[in-house]
Amino acid sequence: MIEFAYNPFTSRLDAYEKASFRGVLGSDPTDAVDGDTYINSGNHTLYMYYGHLWQTLHVLTPAYLLDPDGNVLTDPDGNPLLWGN
Repeated sequence: MIEFAYNPFTSRLDAYEKASFRGVLGSDPTDAVDGDTYINSGNHTLYMYYGHLWQTLHVLTPAYLLDPDGNVLTDPDGNPLLWGN
């Protein structure tokens, strides 16, 4: 999205593209603008779009939910429960 902001140094309106967090997705968004970010659900990686490429910012370490005894909690199918999901 194009937005405008007053620039007091030039006394003009400057146009800029507003970046956003796209959420947790399974693949790269194709309509990104510089500064857009998202988390890839497959490899737990945080990406930022810059210079026509998705750049890796950080690989997230899954945080598993534990019971009071330190055991990993699982769903009915036996998959570990991740904090924040």
